[in-house]
Amino acid sequence: MSSPQQHRWDVDQIVAYRLPPYPPFDLPPLPRISDPALEEIIDSNVSTELRSLRLDKDLFVMDGPDQKSFEELHTVGFALIEAIATTWAHDRYRHFRQGEANLVRSHMIRKSSLSQLTVRYNLHTRINFDPNVSVWSEVDIGRIQAEVFEAYIGALYYSLLGTIHTATNNGEKSKEVEDGHEDTSLSSTEEHFIVPTTLEMDRFINYELQREKKRISISHIRPIKEELKRFPIPDSWERADELAKGSKTLLDITSVREGLVYTYVQVGSWVNTPWKVGCKVVDVDGREWTAEATRMTKKKAENMAAWRICVEMGLIAEDD
Repeated sequence: MSSPQQHRWDVDQIVAYRLPPYPPFDLPPLPRISDPALEEIIDSNVSTELRSLRLDKDLFVMDGPDQKSFEELHTVGFALIEAIATTWAHDRYRHFRQGEANLVRSHMIRKSSLSQLTVRYNLHTRINFDPNVSVWSEVDIGRIQAEVFEAYIGALYYSLLGTIHTATNNGEKSKEVEDGHEDTSLSSTEEHFIVPTTLEMDRFINYELQREKKRISISHIRPIKEELKRFPIPDSWERADELAKGSKTLLDITSVREGLVYTYVQVGSWVNTPWKVGCKVVDVDGREWTAEATRMTKKKAENMAAWRICVEMGLIAEDD
């Protein structure tokens, strides 16, 4: 049985896991951005490692307060994608909890996944890289590709808001419809692509996450610990320990040349592991005396080892 810390570590590995490339399932067509100004923001954005910000009052902003920026578009776009994925997960997993469904949702909206969608929709061709930056890592490119997809979704949102605002305020159709252009909202023929595509992504992500979980669990299998037994305490110890009481003190006050030396070690693998204590003393004549004793506590083992030396040295009788 894994510990909570081990389980948390395994979950962290699953969260950090990078999915392989998506299989070639069909994607729904992207709606067209009706506002040329919003589309121009995407096309004219230059990706750099560090974007320069200017201070406006108490806020760091990219442009004037009334202007849309690429950063705003991809921030709003990601929020919309996250909201859609969360809502979909609630519908897909009726008993949504912090678990499998949340992992799938997280992998659906992470940068490495969105960057694949960017390439599938050919949006990566609209990325302008700063020529002054000579080295772009795979992570940098993936992040920038994901931001372009997010910005496109954000531009669609603002574009749709503008269309609704125009139709509502003027009491007439939007300019796009007046000009004979198609409506930019998702048509019923496009909607039927969304659910099958989402389900395909879900199945793919679920399958890969289960494979990774199995790989992690196999790589961290620990040998089953042998169940420890209790050390069998002999009945004779209780009476012997009564006889040995005070023997350590007696040996301490006996005239010795080099004093007492005790050694301690736990013996065996038991639930209640006993202590083995060794005792050595050198008397005034230079004779060395040694003894050992095993007990459940150090104090009792010390007394018993000292008692045995005291008996050998003739300081006390064996039956005293």
